[in-house]
Amino acid sequence: PLPYVSVVIVNDNGESHLMKLLDSLKTLRHPNFHYDVVVVDNGSPESSRWAIEQRLEGFPDARLITNSENRGAAAARNQGIRYALDRGADYVFTLDNDTLVEPDVLAELVARAERSSQAEVAFTPKIYYTDEPHRLWSVGFGLPARRLVDQEGTDRFHEEMPVELIATALAMEHQVIPPT
Repeated sequence: PLPYVSVVIVNDNGESHLMKLLDSLKTLRHPNFHYDVVVVDNGSPESSRWAIEQRLEGFPDARLITNSENRGAAAARNQGIRYALDRGADYVFTLDNDTLVEPDVLAELVARAERSSQAEVAFTPKIYYTDEPHRLWSVGFGLPARRLVDQEGTDRFHEEMPVELIATALAMEHQVIPPT
């Protein structure tokens, strides 16, 4: 069977950003996996949650988890990840609600994960600045690793920066996450 990827997004009163992200997710090409979308809403107003529910209807398999209050980004992200794992996700791809994705991002991450060694268990894609879409913010990495950052306005990556986690966009194998 094809790998199952769950896209987990935390939303905190960011409806306008989230709608753009959901629109970009609709462009995903997924020849080597199937996916669902899980949005954890962290205490947004009811009108915002209603709009999110309407937009999620455009996905074949989507779930909105609502929190009556803001539990914090990490707790909400963990809530979404736990839901995805309980449903049997092979991979979890977490996104901040103000990101956009390119059509092949998940296909490339799944292909990389499927051919990776056990040493690499989580991956991030290249991440660009929204207001400067040709300027890289991160070239991406696999964990455990170090992230290479670009020099201002160049495509040269000379500086290494140790990292524990970049939550903006992260795909990880289900084995990485300890059971509860």
